[in-house]
Amino acid sequence: MSNLSPTIDPEKGFPAEPSAVTNTIQSKHNDIQKICTALSSASDFSASATYEEILAYKSSYQRWFYSDISNFLFGSDDIGVFLSNLDELQAYAYENLSSSTGEDHEKAEEISIIIDKLWDHSNLAQMQVRSLRETDDTFRERFNSNIEPRFAKLTEETNKQLISLIGIFTALSFIVFGGISSLDNIFATIGSVPVIELIIVGCIWSICILNLVFAFVYLVSKITKLSIATTEKPDAKLVQKYPFWIWSNYFMLLILAIFCWLYYIDYSNSGSWLITLSHENSCLSTVIGSLCIVIPFGIAAFQLLRSRNK
Repeated sequence: MSNLSPTIDPEKGFPAEPSAVTNTIQSKHNDIQKICTALSSASDFSASATYEEILAYKSSYQRWFYSDISNFLFGSDDIGVFLSNLDELQAYAYENLSSSTGEDHEKAEEISIIIDKLWDHSNLAQMQVRSLRETDDTFRERFNSNIEPRFAKLTEETNKQLISLIGIFTALSFIVFGGISSLDNIFATIGSVPVIELIIVGCIWSICILNLVFAFVYLVSKITKLSIATTEKPDAKLVQKYPFWIWSNYFMLLILAIFCWLYYIDYSNSGSWLITLSHENSCLSTVIGSLCIVIPFGIAAFQLLRSRNK
């Protein structure tokens, strides 16, 4: 046990001489350390010799410094030996108590009481050491029981995110590289194919690519359980859940309808009267033609917006 630090004289600035009280306290620490060392001996423990040491301690100091006992047990590698010897010492004290008479009996009773206090505090310290001291196996078990569920959940979420990123990257790669290649083939014959036909083919290709990519991303979301919908309301309509997909299809179909109508007029050569009529009634023909396209799709857009607002 370490010695007490010397007191400092504030005026002179160097350690003052130890006082009598300091020496007494240090002696008390040393005697407790000596008794604990004797109790922790596994081979040459003597209950009678330790009993005499405690008797001498009792006559000088009366009470234990329990912190010294706790510090000794916390630093001990084998508390079982200490407690076993202490049980033997306690039994020896009770034997002396039962066989003594007169003044010796009173002295033996006082020693028994102080040994009982030592025994009680030592067992309490043992319980504290057992609850606080952790072996590697105990720590590993506690660590695994607490971290493995969280690690499994983290791994699952990471895998979902990874699959989502791979799926999105694949979809984008399909759009970029596949789209460029397809458009290159479509517009390769731009000089020999009418523009209306090219636009019709381009619209059909766009609708196919748009819905194919959406279906792919939707399946990825089902696998990873990560929703791509803008709302999770159970009664939400399709336009409320996937507005981008709905509106993209809407505009693609609008463009396709317009150019299919123009292609039919050009192919059937039935637009001569319309051209004549439009020349004669240019304002009216423009309004009527525009309304034929705007009204159906305007109604559809109104329905979509109303559904989305609801």
